[in-house]
Amino acid sequence: ARTAQAVARRPEGTVPPLSFAQERLWFMEQFAPGTAAYNIPVARRLRGPLDLPALRRALDAVVARHETLRTRYPATDDGRPVLEIAEPAPFDLRTADAEDEAHAARLVDELGALPFDLVTGPLMHGLLVRLAADDRVLLLVVHHSVSDGWSSEVLVSEVLRGYTAYAAGGADPLPELPVQYGDFALWQRERLTGGRLEEEVAYWARELADVRPLELPTDRPRPERQTFEGAGYGFDIDGELLERLTALGKAQGATVHMVLLAAFQVVLSRFAGQRDFAVGSPVAGRPEPELEGLIGMFVNVLALRARLDGDPAFTELVGRTRETCLEAYAHQELPFAQLVSELNVERDVTRSPVFQAVLAIQNYASAADATAGGELPLEVEPFGLHAAGTRFDLELFLMEGEGGLRGAFNYNTDLFDESSIARIAAHLGRFLRAAADRPDEPVSAHDGLDPAERHRLLTEWNDTAVESAGPFAFAEASGGGDGTETLTALIAAQAARTPDAVAVEFGAGSLTYAELDRAADRIA
Repeated sequence: ARTAQAVARRPEGTVPPLSFAQERLWFMEQFAPGTAAYNIPVARRLRGPLDLPALRRALDAVVARHETLRTRYPATDDGRPVLEIAEPAPFDLRTADAEDEAHAARLVDELGALPFDLVTGPLMHGLLVRLAADDRVLLLVVHHSVSDGWSSEVLVSEVLRGYTAYAAGGADPLPELPVQYGDFALWQRERLTGGRLEEEVAYWARELADVRPLELPTDRPRPERQTFEGAGYGFDIDGELLERLTALGKAQGATVHMVLLAAFQVVLSRFAGQRDFAVGSPVAGRPEPELEGLIGMFVNVLALRARLDGDPAFTELVGRTRETCLEAYAHQELPFAQLVSELNVERDVTRSPVFQAVLAIQNYASAADATAGGELPLEVEPFGLHAAGTRFDLELFLMEGEGGLRGAFNYNTDLFDESSIARIAAHLGRFLRAAADRPDEPVSAHDGLDPAERHRLLTEWNDTAVESAGPFAFAEASGGGDGTETLTALIAAQAARTPDAVAVEFGAGSLTYAELDRAADRIA
């Protein structure tokens, strides 16, 4: 039996508050206005004769059905955001013609990257691109403050179900919603108070005490303020490997998500050279069944701390990860936005708080399969999208398909080149295969290097023998040595020869040979 009180409808005329997540996203928009990092695009290719009036009618019905799609956030005189919900009105579906598929992709990506104005709204854009008389692409882009990944599938499903009914001359096929997102926001704020809030905050304070930021090696210096420019890199995990990883997890009482998280944390640890960090992992955030059919920002992101101490077998590491996940799931009610506020997390404007990498397993059903009775008079398939922004240094999205897992890294292009992300993806794939082959061996036994990397690391970079020359050639020239002196002896000789010459420069500072020699003596 459920112990939590069901979400109730708010009294007529009650203006709902912003949810915790909406409040934080509004704040982030003030911090970095005009970013597309919080855009959630979803695109479907529609093949077959299209009834455009029926499609427009279906879109209008969905906008009228969900108050979130009619929301905007004007500010009061003191700068605080308030929520305004507009009356239902026709949805502005833009149309365009494309010369070919590549042109259609450019049009879709352009609108997908168009920033929203949270003050004036609307917070959903739409575009219908015509490739041919019976071939179109439908793009819907919604701001993250009123949607999430689950909601995107609800949105597409309801549009397609409405289209199916209207194209056949029928009525609206969807039942009235039991509650709206504003009802959830009010319920959430009333629920997270007093002892319940204290218990959640106490758990996360213990769990995240002194956690360090993840410091992956970057291709460029980190900007002084966090940026959100992103790109994507795709890869695949084949079905045979996925089956073995699933079986490995099952033997440990763990889900495949836990197995993948353990492996991802190992790879991140190796690249960053650190063992203590957290990885973000989204959960649906819909604790009551009446919330499952809503479009809104429900998703919560849990900070899952790595447990990499010692040199455990991969099976043991999966067990540790399982315990971390289960404890976090038991305390998932505290929204991440509220966690950051309640724990007084020190604000570092160069990066996201608490965690800088995210692993998301996307396992909600495809909306194309959710239409009533398979009666859709169109062939519907996904249409590829390019990442336009990212809210973190690195995000890994994994979605299960018929042939295995489809993986996509979203990464910050101000930090990383694609080649660096490709290396992380390749290491992850090799580590997963090695761990599936030999799960009882210590994690350190699975190095993840390909032959070229192993040769470079163990041979090329270890080939450091050099003959003394250049600045140190004075030893031979003066008869003071045969060129086989140690490096420390050569530096000591140079310090005696030119004590006031600059030996080391870093930034605006420098040390002479004499200063370097004295500093070395102090350390020794």
